[in-house]
Amino acid sequence: MEDSFLIVRLIRWATPALLAGAVGMTGLAETVTPSALYVSPAGHNWRADGMPLHTAGEVEASLRIAAKLGIQRVYWRGFQETYLLKHARFRKENFFISSYWDWLRELDGKRGIHQAAIKTSAELGMEIWGVWGLFDLGSDPREDAYCGSAAGFGPLVFEDTIRIDHPEAVPKDSHGIRTQCGTIRFIDPIIRRTLIDRLTAIMDQGYDGLLLYTYSENLSLWFLGEFDRGSEGPLSASEVTTFVRELRAVLRAKKKHLALQIDPRTSFRDGPSPWLGLSPDVNNVGRVPIAWKDWLREGLLDEIVVAVPEGSKDEAVKLAEEIMQDFPKIPVVLLARHDPIPPSRAMAAVDARRSTNFQARFLEKARSLKPIRDWAKNSTTPLTDPQSLKKADSAAIVPAFLSLKTKPQIPWIPDLLSVIRSHPEFPVRQQAAETLGSWGIAATEALDSLITDKDSSVRRVAFQAAAELPPPSRIRWLEPALRDTDPYNRWIAVRGLLVTPGPTDSARVISGILQNDPDPTVRSAAAWMVRPGMTVSPELFSALKNRFIALHDEPAWRWEFRTVGDALLRSGPDGLKFLHACLSKTKPPEIADSAWRVLYVPQDGAALKLVDSSQAAEACRAYLGRPPASQHPEHEPPTK
Repeated sequence: MEDSFLIVRLIRWATPALLAGAVGMTGLAETVTPSALYVSPAGHNWRADGMPLHTAGEVEASLRIAAKLGIQRVYWRGFQETYLLKHARFRKENFFISSYWDWLRELDGKRGIHQAAIKTSAELGMEIWGVWGLFDLGSDPREDAYCGSAAGFGPLVFEDTIRIDHPEAVPKDSHGIRTQCGTIRFIDPIIRRTLIDRLTAIMDQGYDGLLLYTYSENLSLWFLGEFDRGSEGPLSASEVTTFVRELRAVLRAKKKHLALQIDPRTSFRDGPSPWLGLSPDVNNVGRVPIAWKDWLREGLLDEIVVAVPEGSKDEAVKLAEEIMQDFPKIPVVLLARHDPIPPSRAMAAVDARRSTNFQARFLEKARSLKPIRDWAKNSTTPLTDPQSLKKADSAAIVPAFLSLKTKPQIPWIPDLLSVIRSHPEFPVRQQAAETLGSWGIAATEALDSLITDKDSSVRRVAFQAAAELPPPSRIRWLEPALRDTDPYNRWIAVRGLLVTPGPTDSARVISGILQNDPDPTVRSAAAWMVRPGMTVSPELFSALKNRFIALHDEPAWRWEFRTVGDALLRSGPDGLKFLHACLSKTKPPEIADSAWRVLYVPQDGAALKLVDSSQAAEACRAYLGRPPASQHPEHEPPTK
């Protein structure tokens, strides 16, 4: 999820002329105080940094500090977490990310952090706006994704049930083969109403407004224009506008506000923006026309939020100034990630987790509040008393473990093991594993104790720690992990062991897993471990070919195609020849599409290299024959 941000919002009634007269253009950056805070609880709770949000009490304390620092509004992306937990299907096959979502479910359902944010904001007289992705509704499990199938993590972790229940609403590519990730069509009024009812039901819990963002965190775009229909993208401008218009009408009746976040860069100003975690020059949704100026003229938006991508601050400020000039009654917000603040009449501060100034001010006040005092102390001072961990909340334990990283404390091992066993929370376990792994051979006693535990999640900490050890030290703990009864633990062992130089016969191990392990995520991770330069034995090559064919016979496993296909591509000329032969296969039809993606759209994890449309058309022709004449010339395959 997206990191947290500080935002400065223009006073609603102030015109650009009044603001320019009251505060000089050059002096505003130094004199204005941030008045809004963008918070992504998932981002904060990954490492318990920025501000602690692990309990309702910590949320309340954090927001009270924010109010003392002049914050008058909170943009709470926890709204989207609530939405997805209610309305998305999560795929447990993605062990790592689904475990994190289990943690987020506990924060929502058992600890009530989102309700605490709403309640505290109201008590403090602060507005709280939800944040939701207009085109970010998850994906088919087969689509490559960051922390998904392309990187050996397993299928994309979630998909909105609307996409699952209404496959006819999911956009298709120009040949009707691939499904688009992230979004749905907004043509069907029943689907629009369902979405609006879902959103407003959460809004009714106490939110004052809703901020729509337009990027997607998922990948299904292989060449520019792949999902376009002439000048339109996978969605038309009119259908998106219709949805926003109907949403606005319902929110207005409930006296709720609506805002849109846009990207200032010229290429993405009128459409979806790239996600920060992926390629900076590709939006993952396609060319969806977003007629936000028409929305402003029609009165559909109460506010515009201009993102400030790294390296595009001047462009962001210029766009914000232009909007204020053209629409003087519309408040404009600059949403920035990094210092320094760009000078403008619509000012934005930086990410609260990256701003040393904000963190210093927040920590200073946090030390005096009992609910988060331990967190503040452990965030700034190395741990000196291991006994205090047993009484601390997980938000305080994570920075405490982090402070011990690379500093082995052998006498403390019994205390640390006690904490690991008594605190099952995802962030605690993750940081404990990293810390123990950073201790190297000094962690031997701890790992020996954990690896024999009856609880598979406790053994997992040992395996994760062992994967952090320098090779070949990790072999002692990871080779037994390949036989663990828990597939999550075997997945960790595969990823940690098969990059280790040493006595392990990687080709033999990978071949054995591909042929014998019953879990598709473990098999996918093994294929992912076929790295450039590895010797691929005849046995391994045969296992890869058989796996590539077999996975297409079972729809639930087809997301394995990327790691297995990439392994074949890395295996040399024979693998290349095999993939080209798959282009002519018609049963099942997905096998040719998988081979096409591997051959023509190289991807290594989240690193994606797009091909141009002429290459794509030629590649499509290789296995489709000449497609039916398209109504749009740009989709026609080249003639020879």
